[in-house]
Amino acid sequence: MSKVEFTVSARTVRLIGRENVANAEGAIIELVKNTFDADAKNCIVYFDNKYNTPPTVLSKEEFELFSLENNSITQVYHKNLLSSFSLTEKMEKDIEKEITSFFRSKSSLYIIDNGEGMDNEIIRNRWMHIGTDFKLNDIYTPKGRIRSGAKGIGRFALDRLGDNGEMITLPKNTNLGYNWKVNWSDFEKENAIIGKVTADLFEIKAMNFKESIISTIDDQRIKDVIKEIEAEKNNQFKNGTILKVTNLRDNWNEKNVRRIFNSLEILTPPDGQNEFVIHLFSNSQPKEFGKIDNSNFNDFDYKVQAKYLNDKDKNIEITIERNEIDWELLDKNIFKEEDMMKFPFDSKTLKKKSFTLNKSLYDFFPGYREELGELADEKFNMLGKFEFNFYFLKRALSSIDQAKFFQKDISKSRRDNWYKKFGGIRIFRDSFRVRPFGELNSSFYDWLALGERQAVSPAAVSRKNQWRTRPYNVAGNVHISRIFNLELQDKSSREGLQENETYNLLRDVLLKIIKVFEDDRSTIAYNLDLLHTKKNKIKEAIDKARDEN
Repeated sequence: MSKVEFTVSARTVRLIGRENVANAEGAIIELVKNTFDADAKNCIVYFDNKYNTPPTVLSKEEFELFSLENNSITQVYHKNLLSSFSLTEKMEKDIEKEITSFFRSKSSLYIIDNGEGMDNEIIRNRWMHIGTDFKLNDIYTPKGRIRSGAKGIGRFALDRLGDNGEMITLPKNTNLGYNWKVNWSDFEKENAIIGKVTADLFEIKAMNFKESIISTIDDQRIKDVIKEIEAEKNNQFKNGTILKVTNLRDNWNEKNVRRIFNSLEILTPPDGQNEFVIHLFSNSQPKEFGKIDNSNFNDFDYKVQAKYLNDKDKNIEITIERNEIDWELLDKNIFKEEDMMKFPFDSKTLKKKSFTLNKSLYDFFPGYREELGELADEKFNMLGKFEFNFYFLKRALSSIDQAKFFQKDISKSRRDNWYKKFGGIRIFRDSFRVRPFGELNSSFYDWLALGERQAVSPAAVSRKNQWRTRPYNVAGNVHISRIFNLELQDKSSREGLQENETYNLLRDVLLKIIKVFEDDRSTIAYNLDLLHTKKNKIKEAIDKARDEN
């Protein structure tokens, strides 16, 4: 008997990688996440897309350079009076296609970080090892971050973006850098076996990482951003990685670059802004884009912060911040009502705005322990600890409600603009978004089914304990982790989570937390409505008495 070895074609491995990185947006996000795993404080995404489409005008220098590379340039560009060359308005389709392809080949995409960088051993044993289990086994970065990737296919994101990939990297505590280059078309060669496909690796001696960035990308904005970043304490560009992709596969026009910018805005939660900052630039839009700013939003009516500790008693700490009522205008007679004499509705607490409640999962699910016994603890343990930040914000304000409930003025346009970007309840795992939860115009936008719930109970806010919020008035983020929430796994399609028993339990717990907020708001509104009714009755009685006299 003889042993027969398995062989894998290079093309098969490439196809598997492409299945895991299906589109350009996902590829860029995968590479940005890799910079986070490299302990970078900053990531810069740069589109060198000046020639994404054939320019309508070429300078004399550009014309001479490009005409040497492509003979068709002289056919479609004609000299002007001002020593420039204009593109003809009419071209044959095959020439137009050729010219478009030629200029698009001049575009490049860069992803730059000031992380740990890579040395020779890491490049050879990890970066060149497809499907490595390094991130799966070594969960924490040197700075204590939880690594976001675990499948070892991130380098195929480069393949998805363009034919050629290049990396310039400098590890910490050395000036010996490396230049790595690959041509992904080598994977398509006939009978190519994965172990026989190679990349080029060169040493760069006496490397200055910051100067390498500046010399690679000639854009003042990059210099300005690096200067601004280095003004911060302990945040430099002494080491890190530059990824460059050429012969791009996608049309990086302003619309598609804008789409990437918008996706990066919601990639990380607002409370991660100080830990990891992303910039995006495009040299064809010199006045657009810049720093990705998803900082916390303060124009809310209610904010709820909940932490499930997964301790012995299954405690949930819930902090509610009220920001809807104008305290100065509020009729203090409200505190004569029975509900408003007790915590957390009393005068002192309402004026303070925020308060904390301590609940248990067993408070949310009465009878659960009696029904399931020890299985109840087991199910709650499988849920794992998590955090939930929830915002409620009205999108409109009527003068009647404002008078009755003493509500603050709002800016509808400001709230609407913010909501278009950050509305919906989203899930983040280890600092990065799990798509497509909370995504507008998708079936996962209202994944908690708040709309169905409100339709079943369409009570006014003044109906105590019966009012339900609408989905288009809420935003929030759920924080889970690959360490603490093992049962919350991605679907094979990487779109959403597997809808198992633990996922359903998470949904139920989140709805219970939202119900705490709803009962709080409706209790206050009920008593304000009651006060309003009493005041009107007194006024009616006085008016009636005056009329009779």
